[in-house]
Amino acid sequence: MSEKKPPELEGYLRETTFCDYGNPAVQSLAEEIDAEGKTPEEVAKAAFLLVREKIIFGFDLWQVKASATVQKGYGMCSNKALVLAAVLRHHGIPSRLAYVPMKRQGLDPAWGRMGFMMSRVLNHVIAEVYLDEKWIPVDLTLDQKTYERLFAPAGVAWGIDWDGATPCLIFREALTGPVVSYTVVDEALEGNAGNSAPPRLMGEWMMGYLNKRMWPRVRG
Repeated sequence: MSEKKPPELEGYLRETTFCDYGNPAVQSLAEEIDAEGKTPEEVAKAAFLLVREKIIFGFDLWQVKASATVQKGYGMCSNKALVLAAVLRHHGIPSRLAYVPMKRQGLDPAWGRMGFMMSRVLNHVIAEVYLDEKWIPVDLTLDQKTYERLFAPAGVAWGIDWDGATPCLIFREALTGPVVSYTVVDEALEGNAGNSAPPRLMGEWMMGYLNKRMWPRVRG
């Protein structure tokens, strides 16, 4: 799978403070994928499925390293997109973060009545993967069980699988704009991906409270 990348893509292969794919936790996860003899498309698709299911959906802060999310085993949109980017960069596949403007109602099945605390429109973070000389947006926010228990019963008109070649966007009924790419992973996360956020301690309490309400409905 090894191939020389154009210079303009080198920045999307680097390790950063948050995209810390040199960390043993991320390396261990990435090495669950046998990339030997596989195409970049095959590796990317395997990484998408691995991260989607290994890291269950749960609310967390924006400034969380990929390694920390792997160790926790859960994450929200930006956390899971970052882990995917880290795994892909480990395998030499250019990747970055992006966002799509989204109405908060898109997450109503997850946060229920507590959604009123959130901004009316959010910058929903996804990953972008460089394959076949183009950037492909992919959203792996929801694991299969969360989708089946909370979102499918709400009658959403989308699934969560990715074919490894075309865009995968979920929450489609709530999206309000086009995909916007970030050039630098760390800058995006340090700025809360352009979203308003409470102070850290309050944010940790809020995210924990939302998870305590959501996870029993998902995990039974």
